[in-house]
Amino acid sequence: MHLPLGLHWSLIGGGASSYRPRIDWFWEQAEMADLPRMQTLILKPTAHLLYLAAHLMLQHGGAQARLLWFYDLDLLIHRQADRLDWDELLRRAREFRWATALRAALQGVQERLGTPLPQGFLDALAETDDHQAAHLVERRADPLQNSVINDWNFLLSLDWPARLRLALATAFPSPAYVRWRYQPRPGWLWPLCYPYRWLDMLRKGLSTLAKLARRRITRSV
Repeated sequence: MHLPLGLHWSLIGGGASSYRPRIDWFWEQAEMADLPRMQTLILKPTAHLLYLAAHLMLQHGGAQARLLWFYDLDLLIHRQADRLDWDELLRRAREFRWATALRAALQGVQERLGTPLPQGFLDALAETDDHQAAHLVERRADPLQNSVINDWNFLLSLDWPARLRLALATAFPSPAYVRWRYQPRPGWLWPLCYPYRWLDMLRKGLSTLAKLARRRITRSV
C-alpha cells in the first residue's frame, strides 16, 4: 500500500507570517497513530480540523480550493464527531486569528457537502472576525488569480521585516539562482538576466493591473 505525502516545513506561511500559530500547542495535540507497517504522530481531531481549514483558506485560498480538500474536512467531522471539541476549536481559532479562515472553510464544506455543524458555531466565528484576516481570505477567494496576485497576497501575510527581505530576494536573487533559472547562453551573460527579470516583473504587474481595471469597469456598467 502506498500513501502519497505532502511535506510542509511550517503550518501556515512560515515563521514570519502574521498568522503563524503557537506551534507548541500543536505538538501538545499530537498522538500516535497506527498506519500500515508503521506508526506515526498525527494531530488530534480538533487541532487537525483547525489546521486543515487554515491551510486551505490562508495558504491556498478559496479560489484554488479543490472539492477533495473540502471532502477531507467532511470526513474528519463525520468520523471524529465524538472527539471534536468545538469550544476549544473556537478558542484556538480566535487566539491564532484563524476565525475567518475556519468560518470560510466550514461554510464551504457545508454548502458543498451538507456537512452538519453545531448550531450557532458559524455565527460565533463571525463575531470574532479579524478585518485584516478577512481581507486576506477574500483576496484568496477571488477567481482572478495569477502569480502576481498570489505573490502579493503572500507578501501581505508577512510581517514588515519579512516583506522587505522577500522583496529584495525577489528583485535581486543570487547569481546561482539566476544562472539556473534563465540558463543564459553564453553563461557569462548572466548579469543581463537581472534587467530582463525586472522588465518581466513589470510586464506581469501591468498586465494584472489592466485585468483588474477592466473587471472593475465591467462590474460598474
